[in-house]
Amino acid sequence: MSFIVELMNRVLCLLRVGVALAPDGKAANKGVFKQRAIIVGHLVRMTKLYEGMLIHITKRQLDLAAIFARLIFETAVRMEYLMKAKKPSFRSFILTSYKAEKEILADLRDKAKIAICNTQTHSCRYALNRGGHSRWREGWLRCSSQ
Repeated sequence: MSFIVELMNRVLCLLRVGVALAPDGKAANKGVFKQRAIIVGHLVRMTKLYEGMLIHITKRQLDLAAIFARLIFETAVRMEYLMKAKKPSFRSFILTSYKAEKEILADLRDKAKIAICNTQTHSCRYALNRGGHSRWREGWLRCSSQ
């Protein structure tokens, strides 16, 4: 077991070095293209999952380590697909990944509130802010700053 853990530590070290590599100093300062950044992001995810799997293996929690192994495999397959993908497939992947963020932003906009507190009566009046338009809610609420 200690030999395998030591071997996994060395593989983890190589993964971290691989993620940190840049083609040259100029590219490191300038940044990378979106496609390469997404693939590097998958490599970073794989490194973190591998580290988590290593932690669970050392604690002899093999059921959790198996879950991490499946996630590592899924990430590796997706990363390999993206490296071989043509431009339309890559664009489709990007647009699909933005769908959840768009829903989260819409939800946050719906929940955005502007509170106006009255310090004498300790009550707040709030407005829902939807797309830059404020709509005042009926009634007063108790203010949390009493």
